[in-house]
Amino acid sequence: MDNQTLTCCSVAFSQVIRQAAVDVLGHSEAASLPRREDGCISPGALIAALEQRYGATAAKGIAQRMGRAAFQYFLALYGSDLNLTGMEYRLLPYRRRLQAGLQAVSRKLAEECGAEINQEADASAYYWQISWQRGLGDGDGRRGFSYFLAGMAQEWMSWSGGGKFYNVREMPDSGNCVLKIDQTPLD
Repeated sequence: MDNQTLTCCSVAFSQVIRQAAVDVLGHSEAASLPRREDGCISPGALIAALEQRYGATAAKGIAQRMGRAAFQYFLALYGSDLNLTGMEYRLLPYRRRLQAGLQAVSRKLAEECGAEINQEADASAYYWQISWQRGLGDGDGRRGFSYFLAGMAQEWMSWSGGGKFYNVREMPDSGNCVLKIDQTPLD
């Protein structure tokens, strides 16, 4: 893994983040978000900028909303490569489609953002345990970026699950971020 991957998201995924930022914040606010000269966005720097401008609590909500908005761009960019947009995938049984899709999305997000995302499941939920690579900024910023990933997971579940709303939330954990993704929709 090269240093670029360790310090920021890939250039392609950074573009997905920027497009989502425009959708959520507007052009002028999105243009003020930090990025490197090569166009990469650091998860820690992104969250720090949102926290500075909007406060810690609002930054988490904005990050989650940006994650939801980013999903459509993520799917357009990576969907066919991950075999998520073809008829084969759409015809899988419901539970298998959700689980297989979450695994593919989590692998790609981990690759693009310099994280390790392990997926587990029990009878009622899927769990993403997110461990960050060193060099991605402070722990709070990376933890805040998990709200962005939660938004992506929530929108994925809705898209893949027929438009229903699935609860996705962060679970307490001492060292890593753990997202709990309910298998049953709220509606």
